[in-house]
Amino acid sequence: MGERIRFLGFVSNQEKVSLIRNSAAMYFASFYEGFGLPILEAQSLAVPVITSNTTSMPEVAGEGAILVDPNDIKDLEEAIARVLQPEASAALIRAGQSNITRFSWEQAAQILLQTFAK
Repeated sequence: MGERIRFLGFVSNQEKVSLIRNSAAMYFASFYEGFGLPILEAQSLAVPVITSNTTSMPEVAGEGAILVDPNDIKDLEEAIARVLQPEASAALIRAGQSNITRFSWEQAAQILLQTFAK
């Protein structure tokens, strides 16, 4: 496939954190996603995000990601060029760090408890 692409197979959580943290950006352009937890993982590690403009991704990403059409290679190309600009990257990181404050496991558990208590 090429010398710059490596298929890693299974990676531990520790390895995953290291891979994300040392990335220039997280590209998570899914065609269907139930929630989009990888977006929040990248944002929590101060990594800019590029994700799909479909399903739940825009809601999960908030202002902390560049949204792309997952079917449009030109859209992705422009997003990558943008995220590699230091000013844009820094702005996305700040917005992502702000975005993650909207989510917590405690908050999710409380909503779930309230739903089942009805």
